[in-house]
Amino acid sequence: EQFDIEGNFADVVKHEQVKNLVLEDVKSIGKKAGLKGFEGIRKIYLDSELFTSENGLLTPTFKMKRNAAKEKYSSQIKELYEN
Repeated sequence: EQFDIEGNFADVVKHEQVKNLVLEDVKSIGKKAGLKGFEGIRKIYLDSELFTSENGLLTPTFKMKRNAAKEKYSSQIKELYEN
């Protein structure tokens, strides 16, 4: 399926069609992996900023700094769990 979406990466990840496409793909992978309904995701947030050690979201060995990510994205996480 193709979409007429133009712009840079930051513009593309904000587009609703892209969010829906990524969400459906993740749901499909979860279903194939045998996840139960309550284990799947219902909403997704896409950000154009990559996780790097320079911005404090990854360690030098490329492991996610969970507390830093939770702090940075706390408002987005809260919004995803509302409703």
